Amino acid sequence: MLAQTYGATLRYDEPVVSWRVTAMGCALVTGQGEYRARQLLLTAGGWIASLVPELSLPFSVERQVVVARFEPRARPERCFAPARCPIHLWEVAPQNFFYGFPDLGSGVKVARHHAGEVADPDHIRREVATRSLRRYANWCGGFCPTRMAHCVRRRLCTCTNAPDEHFWIDRHPEQPRVMIASPCSGHGFKFSSVIGEALAELLISGQSRFDLSLFRKR
Repeated sequence: MLAQTYGATLRYDEPVVSWRVTAMGCALVTGQGEYRARQLLLTAGGWIASLVPELSLPFSVERQVVVARFEPRARPERCFAPARCPIHLWEVAPQNFFYGFPDLGSGVKVARHHAGEVADPDHIRREVATRSLRRYANWCGGFCPTRMAHCVRRRLCTCTNAPDEHFWIDRHPEQPRVMIASPCSGHGFKFSSVIGEALAELLISGQSRFDLSLFRKR
């Protein structure tokens, strides 16, 4: 990975137990040991509120069937090839959206934007009901020129949402050495590179060339 090329150390399956601010910086305790640094960046998604309970952050965790890939019934090259099918977003009812991607060789991607059930990230329901997949297929069939056949892939994820559905990027109000960058309210992946760049600037120089005032604690 590019981060490793530039000297980052990546550690997996190592849950964070706690963190604290010290005289010299910050200490992070995990199941494998303790790490120290001058600053700490918390980007824990659905677990962010449990890491800073003193802030009573107003975030909610949402269970999303994010990826359902379908195989078209006939002539997929006519309707769903990248040259003919753009990335698209449909509002099928007020505040009821689904979006899709062309077939890049693994099926047509269809997913719902928000409207998922509130969930506990540690005990999320992993099975995907057949009726959910049927609903996705019906949505796509209603707006695309051919109907979907069987589902070839399904996946879940969680969205951690702020009340205004914006990002949340700010210093801890009581611990300026600690930066909080979560949640992304369901649209962080598209902006991950620029968010990473902005966070790097904040941690290195104390300011970013981007206007992040919209995403501060409110």
